[in-house]
Amino acid sequence: MHRAIDSVVQQKTLGEESLFTVWKRLQKAVNSGMPPGTATFLTLLEPYDAPNLIKAVNNATSDDASKAIQSIETLYQMH
Repeated sequence: MHRAIDSVVQQKTLGEESLFTVWKRLQKAVNSGMPPGTATFLTLLEPYDAPNLIKAVNNATSDDASKAIQSIETLYQMH
């Protein structure tokens, strides 16, 4: 999952940002009062215009095992 996120973020920003950039933004958002968790993280991915990535990450954390497995396979193919 981490490789897929990093790959998409770097691609969308022409290498100027990475997963580390998103991680720092997540820490700042949580320290500013946003709730920690998937919803906040997905919100921070929105500016990268990567709906397939957001959907795959969201589904990978699903309680539906088949949906989670399929999404993890999708994430694996993204990196």
